[in-house]
Amino acid sequence: MSGPSAGPDANGMKQTLTASDDLPRPPHDQEPSLVVRAGSPGALLRLVPHLLGFVPETSLIVIGVTPPRDRIRLTLRYDLPDPPEADLVADLAAHAVGVLSAQQLSAAVAVAYGPEALVTPVARELRDAARQAGIDVREFLRAQDGRYWSYVCANEACCPAAGVPFDADPADPAEAEALAAVGDTVLASRAALAARVAPLGGIAAESMRQATRRAEQHVARLLAKVRKSAARPGT
Repeated sequence: MSGPSAGPDANGMKQTLTASDDLPRPPHDQEPSLVVRAGSPGALLRLVPHLLGFVPETSLIVIGVTPPRDRIRLTLRYDLPDPPEADLVADLAAHAVGVLSAQQLSAAVAVAYGPEALVTPVARELRDAARQAGIDVREFLRAQDGRYWSYVCANEACCPAAGVPFDADPADPAEAEALAAVGDTVLASRAALAARVAPLGGIAAESMRQATRRAEQHVARLLAKVRKSAARPGT
């Protein structure tokens, strides 16, 4: 997946976020790889669930990017400390900046989902830690109840104190088609994602265990036949 390039827009966002795969490019006569660009805060907020596979809640998302086309090299998600105790906030910021530095990433974009009281301490600490590490946090958004606020843009005309409404569903058909083509199902929450990979229980679990035992016994019988056949003279 990939990331941001310069050029402020009317919504105050200072880069265009682009998501695409980083696999080797196919020959030019083959179908090109999928590229999804987010040129506004709203588009970025619509892209994040596709990067995670679920709609985040009370979370910090840190997206590390690299030039020249600002490809997204990694996406980190953290639970927001609640309450935002100073040591927990500092540890979170230090970990995120440490990972970005270890990957030699010099720029990042961050989005936090939750109330101002939880997000602002994290935004302040992360931006300070990133600055000290030489990492440019190009945008830091807070999203809540269908609105977003920017910690980077101070222009009241495009980033008012009341926040800017955004639509979770893209109005642009091209953007909707591109996001749908990503192919990953976006679940309603992280809990829904955990439920998909949770172990089976009850009757379903017992049925699975019995099926596994039958499969193991079948394989064991086949192996025994192979060994007997190999042990016969002249075979």
